[in-house]
Amino acid sequence: MINKIKKRLQHLTEKSVLVTTALFDRLLDTAALYNLKIRATWNGLHVPLPQIGLERGNTHTAGKGNTSLNKMQLILTHLPLESTTAVDIGCHNGFFSLTLARLRSLHVYGYDPDPSLIRIASLVAYHLKIRTVAFCNWGIDLQNLSTLPQVDIMLVLSVFHNWVQSMSFQEACTLLQRVWTKTKQVMFFELPNTLENKKISEFMPAMGATIQECERYIEQLLKQLPNSRVSLIAFLPTDFRPNESRHLFKVERI
Repeated sequence: MINKIKKRLQHLTEKSVLVTTALFDRLLDTAALYNLKIRATWNGLHVPLPQIGLERGNTHTAGKGNTSLNKMQLILTHLPLESTTAVDIGCHNGFFSLTLARLRSLHVYGYDPDPSLIRIASLVAYHLKIRTVAFCNWGIDLQNLSTLPQVDIMLVLSVFHNWVQSMSFQEACTLLQRVWTKTKQVMFFELPNTLENKKISEFMPAMGATIQECERYIEQLLKQLPNSRVSLIAFLPTDFRPNESRHLFKVERI
């Protein structure tokens, strides 16, 4: 009789420990999630993180926080069905990388030079248990390009002008050419124009006097990539600053 009571008490104790541990783990997860939201908002949420309930970016800009969501939907629409791998250069807080990994089960590598953004992206991936995405804290340049894996899909979204600013226009073009050699199927390329973005006009060549001329300028820039077919997907208002839109192109390997 005493042995039965002991066994019963031991069973109840073990069950209580398991329940307590599970509750504690849930509390830790909840605390980590709120910490993520605070960090993401504190860093300036230009790009939304719907994966953790932050549905909107900066609502005071031209895109009203919706452009990144619309852009992602366009990319998903134009994504080849047989794609399995992707690189996201300048991945910011991981929104595009995480979405590709979660919705299309792609193996994605995200790169960004900002350690705070990489930390947020990595925490979101860990919180959501997304195992097919990895984030690296460095910016891609001519010196480390050899470390970039060859993948089906390459995202080069609003980073080319940063290359020009940190290097030179010619070196940025060389880097773009070499990034293209790492692209098996499709590159998605986004760039602001010098007409609407006066800041980049200080170091970028003038693209033209109209939006259409700027669009043709970027198209010709991309057509220099060998064995490629270039098409404009959209001209979208930005979630980065008011009164500015950016050109989103699809570059297919042929």
